[in-house]
Amino acid sequence: FSKLFGPDEAIERVDNVLGTLRSLYDEYKLHSTSSSPIVSSSPAVSGPGDDYFDDYNSFSGQRSRPQAERSQLDLYLEEPALELNMELDVLEFWYGSSMRYPVLSIMARDLFTIPVSTVASESAFSLGGKTISPARSALKPMTVQALVCLQDWRRAEYDITPMIDD
Repeated sequence: FSKLFGPDEAIERVDNVLGTLRSLYDEYKLHSTSSSPIVSSSPAVSGPGDDYFDDYNSFSGQRSRPQAERSQLDLYLEEPALELNMELDVLEFWYGSSMRYPVLSIMARDLFTIPVSTVASESAFSLGGKTISPARSALKPMTVQALVCLQDWRRAEYDITPMIDD
């Protein structure tokens, strides 16, 4: 962001993204039953000599409290970043992380499974035909993306609204 917008606007934009992410997380947390902590309702059995560990139990309770007050989102954002060039199936990653981050994994499942476009990919190439030719199906993803962008720009330039079949 700093290279694109300069340092001041980059900070503002990152704060905007984080604020939006936190708001979305809070919405999911409100609607999620899995975000509630698991609390044991059975009383501890006490006997003679159990007070030996009272100081330790008090200490461990104090140490874990700040961790519990931080959200799953905060804990996830504090984790070290993964390697940029590693192969990663994002949905599989979040499925595997569902025990650590139950609310975040639900968020990821919902957000990452949204289709990029509601228009069939075949109709992106022409207004008339609905098929992709063998030459077009061999295009690299970056080329397809460039063609779709070019088509959008041309439509905007000439004020053409796409025809959607019912």
